[in-house]
Amino acid sequence: MNLKSIEPLLQVKDLSAGYAGSQVLFDVSMSISSGEVLALLGRNGMGKSTFIRSLFGLTTYMGGSIKFRDQSIAQQASFKVARAGLGWVPEGRQIFATLTVEENLMASFKRFSSISRIWHLSDIYELFPRLAERKSHYGNQLSGGEQQMLAIGRALLTQPALLVLDEATEGLAPLIRREIWSTLLKLKGTELAVLIVDRDLKSLSKLADTFLVLEKGQIVHQGLGLELYTDKERIEKYMSV
Repeated sequence: MNLKSIEPLLQVKDLSAGYAGSQVLFDVSMSISSGEVLALLGRNGMGKSTFIRSLFGLTTYMGGSIKFRDQSIAQQASFKVARAGLGWVPEGRQIFATLTVEENLMASFKRFSSISRIWHLSDIYELFPRLAERKSHYGNQLSGGEQQMLAIGRALLTQPALLVLDEATEGLAPLIRREIWSTLLKLKGTELAVLIVDRDLKSLSKLADTFLVLEKGQIVHQGLGLELYTDKERIEKYMSV
């Protein structure tokens, strides 16, 4: 694992959270460093999306700590978390349907950042030539795969130090999935940290440095990304319905 920083970029300790008095996460601890790719695994309903939403202050906080760049972001408003350097590609994409591709991208563009790699509109079009071809199309005119590319590009233009992807390729056509995995591999090796939720163990094994498995809101297994391929049978038991 070739990490660019020994100190964790994001450190979560004993996080408990849920919704309206119903607890979903129980004492979850994890960390991720600059340049690291961490895969978060588990069956549906095990707490993966709740964990991600908790990072952005969108759940009921019940205890523990969340530190980003050694500063507490627990219970912060989501826009403050984004400003701190977390970029989110949410499940369902949530792009603006009545804005063009270029308007969607520029709506999130942050011109200044503490990271050395500044993303520009031209960089996004280079990563996703399909978006350049459709830059004048409205969000509701795009396919699901194109919308996912747009959501990734939009998140990168916020100049994140940590990119968070929830269900990165779920429900997409095989060709689009391959294009997105190829793009994520291009990002690997930069100072950008990536936290990703997906079910494609083969692709994750090529991308992830480490992984965590959530079961009923608790971490039940963790290891190096290589295990996702070499110990696939054991890992898949945590993902089966």
